[in-house]
Amino acid sequence: MANPDFETLYPGVRSWWVEIDDRGEVRREIGFSETLEPIVGAPLGDNVGIFTDLGKAPLKIVGDPIDVHQFENAWRKLRSRYPRLRNTLNVNRPGFSGELVS
Repeated sequence: MANPDFETLYPGVRSWWVEIDDRGEVRREIGFSETLEPIVGAPLGDNVGIFTDLGKAPLKIVGDPIDVHQFENAWRKLRSRYPRLRNTLNVNRPGFSGELVS
């Protein structure tokens, strides 16, 4: 199972935010509920994610770029929901430009 902590939560995801680096690879992802609460994300703990596991951003991106602070706030909120899961983001990964899309 690629996302053991979140597998049962995916049916409740209604929208996604993805963080994309210079090479078009997804660095992080956050899935939101119908009430816009962040309920899943990756990479986090043993959860490799959906878009982060694929390595590339979705072919069709719907929505406008979002502010990096909005993404970080949502990521912190998600992390606070799952304090036992360690952040597995590779912060030394080259090519990150901070482009975020919803």
